[in-house]
Amino acid sequence: MDGADELYAIAEFAIGLAGFAAIALVLGRRDSALALVLGRRGGGLDPSSAFAVRSMIVTAVGPGFMAFLPIVLFRLGVEPSELWTIASGAFVATTLCGAIPMAVLQRRNHQEDEEDPTPLPLSVGLWSLLALAVLANLANALGVPAGASVGPYLLGLWLMLAVSGSLFVTMVFGFLR
Repeated sequence: MDGADELYAIAEFAIGLAGFAAIALVLGRRDSALALVLGRRGGGLDPSSAFAVRSMIVTAVGPGFMAFLPIVLFRLGVEPSELWTIASGAFVATTLCGAIPMAVLQRRNHQEDEEDPTPLPLSVGLWSLLALAVLANLANALGVPAGASVGPYLLGLWLMLAVSGSLFVTMVFGFLR
């Protein structure tokens, strides 16, 4: 299958990034991390920081799981010509289902809390990367310009990991100040 080695590498990188994020969270704010995991209100991270941490973990774990989708489809006997169409369609659907609530929550948190841990230029850049990932996979699912292929799917996964990595760096520097 085309791209299998790259998909395994993406999955490993995604799980590693999510793990480092969890470690940094626990070491940075032990009481806040426990409150975040337990979902307690009144303690732990402020809404904007909690949003950034959740977004970072989702954008790391999501590509990790999505990296295995084409492999599973291939093992189930899906034809390679249909495989990338199905995988890209699933990528678009899951990303939009995650991104729309994240956008609403980010707007609500920004209205309630003036101190947003993600500066506006970084936020615009991150949302642009997600939009580019969705558009590349939407075009791939529709077969534009020359049929579905592995390239746009891998691009979308790497772009989501770039978002997660940027949020990770922002979180680490936020804990260090």
